[in-house]
Amino acid sequence: MKRIRERHLNPRRKLLILTAVLIGCCLYGCGGESHSNSTATDNGGMGTMSVSLTDAPVNDWKAIYVTIGSISVCAEPAASDEDTKTVSGDGCTWKVVAAPGETYNLLELVNGVTESLGETELAAGAYRRLRLTLETQSNARDDEVSGFNILGETHPYANYAIDLNDKTVPLRISKNLQTGILLQSAFQVEENKYTELLLDFDASRSIVMTADGDAYQMKPVIRVVDMKETVRVTGTVSMMSQVSNELAIEPALVSAQYLDDTAGPIVEAATATDDAGGYQLLVEKNKAYSIVVFSNGYAPACDFIATFSEEDDVQSDITRNFILDAAEVRPLKVEIAGTTEGSEVDVSIRQNVEGCSSGDPGVEVIRKRLVAGADSDLSLEVTLPVNKTYTLVTSSGAKTSSSRMTINPGEGYQETTLFLGQ
Repeated sequence: MKRIRERHLNPRRKLLILTAVLIGCCLYGCGGESHSNSTATDNGGMGTMSVSLTDAPVNDWKAIYVTIGSISVCAEPAASDEDTKTVSGDGCTWKVVAAPGETYNLLELVNGVTESLGETELAAGAYRRLRLTLETQSNARDDEVSGFNILGETHPYANYAIDLNDKTVPLRISKNLQTGILLQSAFQVEENKYTELLLDFDASRSIVMTADGDAYQMKPVIRVVDMKETVRVTGTVSMMSQVSNELAIEPALVSAQYLDDTAGPIVEAATATDDAGGYQLLVEKNKAYSIVVFSNGYAPACDFIATFSEEDDVQSDITRNFILDAAEVRPLKVEIAGTTEGSEVDVSIRQNVEGCSSGDPGVEVIRKRLVAGADSDLSLEVTLPVNKTYTLVTSSGAKTSSSRMTINPGEGYQETTLFLGQ
């Protein structure tokens, strides 16, 4: 299993990761309508900020490319150097951190690998806002700087993905993202101290497809964590074969979840196992988590952990190893009614799993995000172990619905219909 890398990387690689990650924050609070002052406090000193990226592998894509225009940080008081400019109307002084104008593959960081992006000097104080711009046109200079894609070809679009069949599909970027993404992400830079942020990019949830499959949208998802407040959970996942009664290694999804009284299980971090069955997750201190493991064709497994803070601000890694039992499975087809064209719908499938949950709402074993097409209808196909009861939760904005069902043994699809908001 790969381990976390040291801080000193090549500058261009550092920039690649920083820019790629900052895109993802937009989904969790990067609204363009919020213009409150969120600036650093000038106490006369300087501090150092470092940013690292980690990413969970995805099964649906071979590569995801984005073209980054620039990244700026909202800083107060205004710096005097030439890389600072004031953007009128938003009450912020923006300091340009980077302006690469290049195309990057977001899936170069997988299986829990974290790359340090180096160190940036900033005035000591509190920071809460960043701005990122995306390019919409590829150019010859970009091809020269960024090289070829994984197919050995020049970049056909500024933002695009390559699927498992080597098909290239453009990623649509909405106009409000093209003009600049405001990222609400608070962090503190202390005088003469080192601050390291982890940007946990979730590529698997960042691309959504319309129901008719004719368009893809980039909806980046990111988690920002202060590394001083994290604990690493590591381990291995193996599978018990029904045929040979021997252990095998198959891909598995491992997630750290906590229970919200209103929303139910919340996935804070997720990753996929590597070729040796290893995984690692970074979770926050002073919290309780369910570590959930799911792989197609096997019964899910779960274990409960609790993190804590030590006086020396260091906690040893937590280790959890899992062995999954093979299970009889059946495909489930879910029709979702009550949507309108363009509706974004999240589907969460939850189950009570031994080791973590004994009652509602259980833990989340599968989550999918869908976008309704012109006919407004949505459908989802998943494979689940039989003779188990699941809770299916759909949500779109303020509309939420929930339904319980048992997957029965049988051939072909078991089908059900969910009515959003009912």
